[in-house]
Amino acid sequence: LELRYCAHCEKDVAWSAWNNTKDLPKTDSGHFYLTCDVTLKGQVTMAADAKIILDLNGHTVQGAADSRVFSLHNEGCYLALLDSSTNQTGKVIAGAATDIIHEGIGVWVRYGTFDMYGGTLDVSKVTSIHHGTAVYVRTKTEFNMYGGTIIGGTTHKNPSADKGGKGGAGF
Repeated sequence: LELRYCAHCEKDVAWSAWNNTKDLPKTDSGHFYLTCDVTLKGQVTMAADAKIILDLNGHTVQGAADSRVFSLHNEGCYLALLDSSTNQTGKVIAGAATDIIHEGIGVWVRYGTFDMYGGTLDVSKVTSIHHGTAVYVRTKTEFNMYGGTIIGGTTHKNPSADKGGKGGAGF
C-alpha cells in the first residue's frame, strides 16, 4: 500500500498498486492505481456494493471485442475513474463491436454510480447500434463527469422509456 493524495476524496489515502495486465479490480472496495496497461478478455462486472476508485496513472485499458469495458450491473456499486499522470494520458478504449446489441460501451451503469474525474473514454472505433457509447446510464443511476474527456460516440435516449419500459440514455 502506498499513501497518496486522492483528488476524489480530497485527502491522503492508502492506494494499492494494480499490476494485472488482463483484468481490473471488481470485487474488493478500495483505491487502486495501474502500474501497467491492461488488455481485457471480457467485461469488468463490479460486485454488489463494491466501491472502487481507479487511477489510470497514465496507462491504457483496452476493452475486449463485443463487450462492455465496465459493467455496474449490481446494486450499490460505485466506480470513480481518474488519471493522476502528469500528461493526463490514461485512457479506457472500448473494444471493437460486431454484436449490434449493447456492446461497444465504455461504462454501462444499470445500478450504482459512475464518477469521472479524469482520463479519457475512447469509443471512436465502435460501430455497433449504439455507435460507441462512452457511458450508458439506466433509470435510477448516476453519472457525474467532473473532468476527463470522451472521444467519439453518440448521445441517445432509449425509446422504450417513452413506452413505460426501462429507459436509459447514452453519452
